[in-house]
Amino acid sequence: MWHHIKSVAEERNLSPRKLVDFALANQEKYGVFHNIGEVLVNTFHVDKLISDFVEQKDIIVSEIDNDNFKLVVMKKCNGKFDVIVDGVVRHPECDNEAVIRALAHYLNSFSYKLSKTEKAQ
Repeated sequence: MWHHIKSVAEERNLSPRKLVDFALANQEKYGVFHNIGEVLVNTFHVDKLISDFVEQKDIIVSEIDNDNFKLVVMKKCNGKFDVIVDGVVRHPECDNEAVIRALAHYLNSFSYKLSKTEKAQ
């Protein structure tokens, strides 16, 4: 049995356009059939398609939210990380080591600033 990918996406509250694009990029893996505006997936591949699509989203790995700054480490779908400070991507497409260095830098910097303000009071 074949299923319209747009219908599958709507049933699961996913973006139909993004799911179709993901499926077309991986046609062989999921047995996707594309015919004049219709994109279909076989019953045997629906669950795997959905689980792989959901897993490829960016996820927040670490978040430090303070009165003085906000630091977020986000894992991208390509396996790299973005380090975001106060809403600005300061270190895009980092590997594991670069993330650790960036976190150490920002936490050390914040600790230093905090110690200076405590001494001033």
